[in-house]
Amino acid sequence: MPFTINGVGTTYFGKKNKNEYQGKCEFCGQPSQIIDYDTLHSVCLLYIPIIPLGRKRVLGECNHCGQHRTLKLSEWEDSVESALTESMLRMKEKPHDLAAAIELHQTFHQAGKQDQAAEIARVIKERFPRDFDAHYYLTTWYEITGRPEDAQKSIRKAYELAPHKPEAIQGMAVAYIQEGEPDRAEKLLEELEQDEEHHDPGLWILLAEAYQQQGEHKRAHQLFTKLKEESPELSRHPDFSKAVRKTEKHLKPTNRILKPVPIYQQPWAIVSAVVLLIGSVVVMGSLYLKSNRSVYVLNGLNEPIEVMVGEELIHVPPLSQTEVSVSEGAHTVQLQAPLSEVEKREPYDFTMESSFFKRLIDDTVTILDPTESAAYMKVVEFYSEDEDQDFSERAAKESQVFMFEKLKQFDDINFYFEEFPLEIHVSSSNPTEVHQRTGLRLIQDRGFGAAYLLREIGTNGMSEKQIDTRQTRFLERYLPDEDSPEDQPLDEDLSLVLQTYSTVLTEQEQLDRFRSVMIRWLKAHPDEFFWADSYGEMMNRLDRFTEGTEDIQKWAEEFPEIATFQYMLASVTPSLQKRVEIYSDLYQKQADNNQLLNVYKQALHAAGQYEKAIEVEEVGFALRKQRYSDNPQWNDLEVEFPENSQSLFKLVCLLCLRDLEQIDQIYAELAESEFTDMGLLQFRIEELIETGRSSEVPAVIEAWQANYDKKYDQQTDWVAQFPEFWKLFCSGEFKAAIDIQESGESLKYYDEVRYELILLTQDDYQTKINTMMKELSEVYEVDLDFDLFSFKLMEAIRLQKEGKNSEAEAVIDEYYTTLTDAYKNTTGLRNILQAESVTWEELTDLPVYDHNRRLLFRYLALKHENLFENVRNYLQGYHTVSSLGHQLVDQQLELRSLPQKGEQTNPSEENVPANPESTIPAKVERPSAETVPEPAGTE
Repeated sequence: MPFTINGVGTTYFGKKNKNEYQGKCEFCGQPSQIIDYDTLHSVCLLYIPIIPLGRKRVLGECNHCGQHRTLKLSEWEDSVESALTESMLRMKEKPHDLAAAIELHQTFHQAGKQDQAAEIARVIKERFPRDFDAHYYLTTWYEITGRPEDAQKSIRKAYELAPHKPEAIQGMAVAYIQEGEPDRAEKLLEELEQDEEHHDPGLWILLAEAYQQQGEHKRAHQLFTKLKEESPELSRHPDFSKAVRKTEKHLKPTNRILKPVPIYQQPWAIVSAVVLLIGSVVVMGSLYLKSNRSVYVLNGLNEPIEVMVGEELIHVPPLSQTEVSVSEGAHTVQLQAPLSEVEKREPYDFTMESSFFKRLIDDTVTILDPTESAAYMKVVEFYSEDEDQDFSERAAKESQVFMFEKLKQFDDINFYFEEFPLEIHVSSSNPTEVHQRTGLRLIQDRGFGAAYLLREIGTNGMSEKQIDTRQTRFLERYLPDEDSPEDQPLDEDLSLVLQTYSTVLTEQEQLDRFRSVMIRWLKAHPDEFFWADSYGEMMNRLDRFTEGTEDIQKWAEEFPEIATFQYMLASVTPSLQKRVEIYSDLYQKQADNNQLLNVYKQALHAAGQYEKAIEVEEVGFALRKQRYSDNPQWNDLEVEFPENSQSLFKLVCLLCLRDLEQIDQIYAELAESEFTDMGLLQFRIEELIETGRSSEVPAVIEAWQANYDKKYDQQTDWVAQFPEFWKLFCSGEFKAAIDIQESGESLKYYDEVRYELILLTQDDYQTKINTMMKELSEVYEVDLDFDLFSFKLMEAIRLQKEGKNSEAEAVIDEYYTTLTDAYKNTTGLRNILQAESVTWEELTDLPVYDHNRRLLFRYLALKHENLFENVRNYLQGYHTVSSLGHQLVDQQLELRSLPQKGEQTNPSEENVPANPESTIPAKVERPSAETVPEPAGTE
């Protein structure tokens, strides 16, 4: 069952295909209204569904205890379809078997498919017109589904076919009673009077009541007397007693069936007692409410508080609320702890007043925030029988946010700091009516979740500046005071607050405060490298990157002991070799920092230090594996980390080193269940084709497809088509590859390869690319613009192939103007792209990684002829995780063969790269871009 804690957890959202019926709950054992329905199981934040977990079929939910069973909706539908299929097959095999027909009818009914059930009922009626059991079964079903006229017709037919059967006699008697013919009903029931097994007192009571309705109270009294003699316990049944008294009121007989009603049970006595009781309850209730008015004390701090409300000391846990009861009148609120807050807060008063009768309906509740630290929402939710209506936008507009108010009173709240129910019960009979409920929720998040709520909730009529001010005011409440001592402990949530603050601050004063607090935090937490991203993104947003770079350089020199500042310095350094040096120094001290390991290995790869890159990747791999095994969250989700899993990055580095033997060994050791990853398949196909072992590719594809089918128990068009498509693409059969891609939907939106194939095969490639962008915009319902550096470089390379060098430069120059100063400076592109001449040493020192390095080198090789041979030799041994642009570059430089280990391409001495640790090996290949993310601060 779903559950939430303080509004965070899981919930059901919506009810469809409901099937309600009376039954006995299998959990609490009570007779209940049971309901089955389809719903969406979701993760919720502050009770708002945000992440769908899948659709469910709720089975047997009890309206008393709420317990139920669930199935995945797809499994339920499959089981229903399976049961229907089996039932229909049995009926098809035995069309004149009543049991098979009834089984199919019951299956439709239980699945909630009443239209189909009605059709099968018609078939049963037509196919078995002379079968008693068929008509008696239909009578029961008509009664359950509320079709009394059809029920009467069926029971008459059943009685006609078997007038001697007790069931038919009883059913026909009920039909006569319902038609107002008790005499005929009585004659039928008399036939069963000697049959103890089928003697039913309930039918005789119905008969007596039918005589009552016709005014034949004498006959009704005779039947009631007979029933009382046969079953004395009936006199204790309220419905029986009521019916008897009704008859005796008309007849006034001397031989009463029931004893006279005592005085204390007389209506006038009961009314008097009720009036007296209500009066007492009103007086006592008013006096009780006068002494017990609800007050909620809020605490938005990360530490507990103590506060005196009148004469009572209240303890409130961190980020929580405590409900207390106080009497009407004036009260003083005085903070007692913590001392750091007591010094800032003055005592204040509040008053609660109401009249004798008004307080009975007065729902006013007082909210106290003595530390002025809490933010909470007045949430509006809407309920409707129309489950397809979406009220989220309307609810967001009508809800409100309150922050840091020491006193607030509400008189229109339905739910105070508790979950909204999934359903409400109302007396309205209008199915289109929308019902509104309100509740209060404490905002316990300090970071991006709170910032999102403050931007989206209750902003109707607010300007952007007012929204920004509200966000910054909220976050600044949790930042340390500017005059607080340097050695004062910092709040554990400060990191999240500060990161969020960096995304909304705009003023110089706010920036100065951010810098000051960040330095204090990093002195206590010197190895949190993610601050490089947060600070860089903030300064880019403020268009002050140059100033940010100067800050980083100053901090790196002033605080050499803070590793994060050294890491930040590397991220803004436009020199690959200097980055490698800084990362290397940090690696000696921070070898367990995954973020550092990720960027360090990428830099080593770009610098040609492949063996060192493999070493760093293996350290990172071990850390990731340990993180999986140590993290309870992953264990709860039963996530496995395969023993022989291999990083594509490591395989790429081995290919750069031309260590084909070790690559073969790795694939040989992969367990069958592990060779289902698409990236491993892509890499293996490329590597085999480039090493002249194309004949092995079909066996690899067959093994991968078999493993995929075995592990996921499915074979899709994508699984069948993708390996063949990739083989053609890697073999240079581009037209065949694009034909496969455009023949169906499974590969059509494999966007990057499709873009490259268009450039490789189409003369009117610009038109094709524009068409592709339009299609993707319609599919994703957004405007797509592939003006990323990678795609512009590929377009420029295609123009160079056509001899349109000036147009190629224009494409890059135009895109260059859209780049941020941060990107131009940190990657060194500012000098390289605008320079009239570029040396090989300058080119290889660019901190540009992965496929962009390949594409940029290729573009500059034809722009500057002195680079061509160096680039050609370099790219023969340069292989990356991302496949983007690889085939395009190979085609341009005619790099189509891969020397075996030990062979060299023998570049001239002056063409050898400047880096002494980077020996550029021969031609290799790369896999897909699925595994290794881009390093922070580079691309």
